[in-house]
Amino acid sequence: MEKLTLRSSTTRAKILGAIISISGALVIVLYKGPKILSATSQSPSLALHHPLGSTQMDWILGGLLLAAQYLLVSIWYILQGIFGTCLGTLIHTWGLHVKGPLYIVSFNPLSIAIATAMSVIFLGDALYLGSVVGALILSAGF
Repeated sequence: MEKLTLRSSTTRAKILGAIISISGALVIVLYKGPKILSATSQSPSLALHHPLGSTQMDWILGGLLLAAQYLLVSIWYILQGIFGTCLGTLIHTWGLHVKGPLYIVSFNPLSIAIATAMSVIFLGDALYLGSVVGALILSAGF
């Protein structure tokens, strides 16, 4: 734990950095702005067999696939919660042991910018000006 001495320049720098980082995270979350990079356009892989109507078999197959999706997604969320929590706790504990508590806490707001970058890179989401400006403000806060 640190003592809060407002006369110290390091304490004031830490407070100012925290305020700037929080404001950058808020810009990422609350301000969208114009689109910088558009999402990748994907062509539909399944063509419609019956443009004006559908058969009974299509409804049955669609219902079964929808039920399977709900079952598998719920199992995936459970597994992701168990293993993701364990892995995150392990990484945080290791970082706490190596660098100390300030190092761990300082990367927590940066995870918002990292998640935005990963969604653009891996998921093909659109990149907006608010995300870039917010990430720059958040990084300046560090």
